Amino acid sequence: MYKLMSGDKLIGVFQKVVFIRKVTETNTNIECPKGEADAIVAGGIVYAITNSTDYQDCEQVAIFELDSEVERTAELDYMRVMANLI
Repeated sequence: MYKLMSGDKLIGVFQKVVFIRKVTETNTNIECPKGEADAIVAGGIVYAITNSTDYQDCEQVAIFELDSEVERTAELDYMRVMANLI
């Protein structure tokens, strides 16, 4: 699971994300390994993860991988509270 933050704002928690980079010759986005990515697609939206000029029109986010069950449960509980579902 991945948590995306923009400043102090929680964008969301996603089970699957796709790391991408721009191919300038063809002006297309391609899937790539995390270490080569300039952006990420989560929930159908492209977010910048570096200061790349290719993605300057996208909201920039920080990515946090949620590894433990405790982190996942706490994060989901937080999201439910924020959405007034509890």
